[in-house]
Amino acid sequence: MSGDNRRGTGCCGQKLRTHESCINSVGLYIPFNTTHAITQITMRNFITFLLILAVLALGLYVTNPTPDDFREYLKNELKEEIPDRYRGKDRFVDDIFDWASGTIANLATINMQHENHHLYSIFKLEFPGEEIRYMGIGFWFIELK
Repeated sequence: MSGDNRRGTGCCGQKLRTHESCINSVGLYIPFNTTHAITQITMRNFITFLLILAVLALGLYVTNPTPDDFREYLKNELKEEIPDRYRGKDRFVDDIFDWASGTIANLATINMQHENHHLYSIFKLEFPGEEIRYMGIGFWFIELK
């Protein structure tokens, strides 16, 4: 039974006085039972945190990039390397650059190693004397050093 200060009772329902069960660990008198309220708030925050974490994990799981997503990323990165003076001038030239960037991306990923970690992926490209690693998370790819 929790007390009500308006009626002049303490944490245990006794008249206001220093009652052993009303003194917290630091020796302060607590006129009503706050431990239960604090526990409820803490549990509510913890459950909210877990729900947010679960939604984020589900989002990362659903958007985990595949090898085809990585090839498309490489193709788009290669197209960005085309000088501005050639882009958009002629449809034929754009088609050639589009085909070339797709072909280069496919060739670069022939020996690609894909490590699926379910929430993110690691892509390794091996070239003679060099290894390039990318981490794919969500819709982004980050080159790892």
